[in-house]
Amino acid sequence: MTGFIRTVQPVTASDLAEVERTFGFSFPAAFSNHYLTYNGGRPQKNLFKKNDSVFVVSEFLPIKYGRANCLFEDVFRDLKVEGEVLPKHLVAFADDPGGDYYCFSVRNKDFGSIWIYRGEYSDEPDKAVNFLTNSLNEFVENMVADEDA
Repeated sequence: MTGFIRTVQPVTASDLAEVERTFGFSFPAAFSNHYLTYNGGRPQKNLFKKNDSVFVVSEFLPIKYGRANCLFEDVFRDLKVEGEVLPKHLVAFADDPGGDYYCFSVRNKDFGSIWIYRGEYSDEPDKAVNFLTNSLNEFVENMVADEDA
């Protein structure tokens, strides 16, 4: 698994449980484990390739600690509570340089799968959300560095 740089203060299991209670969803186990190890930060290998597309991951959103308006909780409120931008089954966990979001699914049928939400297609829901891979582990393990792309 790739390492992460620019992480922030670690979170605890009770911090994660508080986020789950506040927003009414459960983290997939891989995300809980990831957040307990790395809270936010940039993956050292930050490119995910699927078919002919390359997706750049800028930063995983930190929980509780970090820059205001860039926290997991702030983004969740903006995209799900106040704006209702994301589909109900998706939760943002990372972003790209253009302001799009990587999300995980909380639906039973594809719990923990990874998707990208592209804001430029917000008026076309079928184009706005695209499936990337089945799990966080697959997502992170298949990332490459710039020189490998």
